[in-house]
Amino acid sequence: MKKTISCTLILCAFALSSLFYGCEREKPGNKDGFIISTDAVEIAVGETTKVQIVGGSTYTVSCDNENIATAAIDDKTITISAKLSKGTATVKVTNKKNPKHTKDIKVKVVDVPVPEGAVIENGVLLSWDCNKIPTDGHLIIPGSVEKIGDLVFKGCDRIISVSMTNNVVSIGEEAFWGCANIEKITFSQKLTSIGKKAFWHCSNLRELHLYNEVTSIEEGAFEFCEALSNITLSNKLTNLGDRVFAASIIQKITLPGTLNKIGIGVFSNCNNLTNIEVDPSNTKFTSEDGVLLNKEKTELIQYPKGKVNNNYVIPSSVTAIRGEAFYYCSNLTSISIPDAVSRIEDKTFVGTSITEIKIPNAVTYIGEHALSQTKLISITLPANVNKLGASAFANNDNLASVTLNENIKDIPSYTFYDCMQLNSINLGTNITSIGASAFYRCASLEAIVIPNKVVSIGTMAFSDCMSMKKIHIPASVLTIDDKAFANVFDAEMVICDATKPPKLGEAVFDKIGEEERTVKLIVPVGTKTVYEKADAPVHQWKVFEIEEK
Repeated sequence: MKKTISCTLILCAFALSSLFYGCEREKPGNKDGFIISTDAVEIAVGETTKVQIVGGSTYTVSCDNENIATAAIDDKTITISAKLSKGTATVKVTNKKNPKHTKDIKVKVVDVPVPEGAVIENGVLLSWDCNKIPTDGHLIIPGSVEKIGDLVFKGCDRIISVSMTNNVVSIGEEAFWGCANIEKITFSQKLTSIGKKAFWHCSNLRELHLYNEVTSIEEGAFEFCEALSNITLSNKLTNLGDRVFAASIIQKITLPGTLNKIGIGVFSNCNNLTNIEVDPSNTKFTSEDGVLLNKEKTELIQYPKGKVNNNYVIPSSVTAIRGEAFYYCSNLTSISIPDAVSRIEDKTFVGTSITEIKIPNAVTYIGEHALSQTKLISITLPANVNKLGASAFANNDNLASVTLNENIKDIPSYTFYDCMQLNSINLGTNITSIGASAFYRCASLEAIVIPNKVVSIGTMAFSDCMSMKKIHIPASVLTIDDKAFANVFDAEMVICDATKPPKLGEAVFDKIGEEERTVKLIVPVGTKTVYEKADAPVHQWKVFEIEEK
């Protein structure tokens, strides 16, 4: 009997020992067993969540569907990050020392909640209150949005980063215009087009990585993104609009083989850009020494501003130069233009440091701002030039001498605006109109003989020409607009040949001549009284000492 009881006690002790040992194996912190703080999570697209491990070993994690979520581990903390698509995944946690010990975490990724007041109609995001941007600045576009409409986030400075779900296929005009604090954008993998000025002046945006469905980026989409240094373009891209990446700080770029349309000034004013490359498979464009040309090398499209060369000879095959081709390329002091070039387009050489230029005889047009803000000292137009654009030679601080030709009929607005050293100009004899501010603040110009075919003189045309002593207005002039000769402090004499005084705008001769000195006005014989009575009730001609000749 005693023997039976002893055996029973021994068996019980053994059983208890085994049970205790088994429990010890599953206890958190044991070398093999572990527990996790949760085995199921639900998170919104683009968001993250954390799961804690309780155990004494080291662990690895993996996810069976990385299109939906990813997992990473740091010590005993698992970070699960939702991608930009809804769905489910499983994260497996494995004991590194004993791989037989695993735990599964079920992950469900749901759409981001739409804030109160946001308007989405038929898949188009129409409005979103900037004040409803999360406090961390991270904006996630909901999965119900297929198009981000025009102006939706314009000027919203609360946005720091943007994530787009993969349903977004297009971004409207000025959608994120002026969102100056955006640093990062994760684009939809299905995105095909980016609208005009969509991210204009997002001045803190540093990188741009576009997926391969993007075919078109419209005018100014990333203009003035002044921190943008790294751009990856889609290999299906077909169109780049005007000034798309102007004023960024990229150093080089490669254009894809699919690209078939490039706008004006796509890379204008990119200070660090030294090299524009083109995929050899491209049938429309090519590159030579980092300069962008069309495939036939008959049109020069863009010269990289960051190139350190002082001199550049345009290839002899070139017959056309794109507008803004040399936009503010201030390193250049000399540019040679082939004889076959027939037009100098708008802003072609603006802001360069050229001191002289030989304009080919074939040139018929010089565009707006084409040669403004240069270091030119003199300009002589060849005979075939018959049209100038506004501000064509404006703000040339060193320009002293200009010779036009007999084919120029109009001097547009601001043509020689603020050319303060200009002291000699031959206007030719066929000019019929002088535009507004055409010679504004040409402070060294001492005399002007207006050609005898001129009919109109525009607003402030010769305003602030402070050194001008003598002005000769021909009989052909019918109208002189507001302040055309205002602030001509050194004026001593004005000659007006018309027997019928020209019609005057407001303050045409405001502050003409020095204080306490009357400027002479010479008019035809028998017209002094006519001038004195003209321009009633203001009688602007009376500011002069009128004499007949």
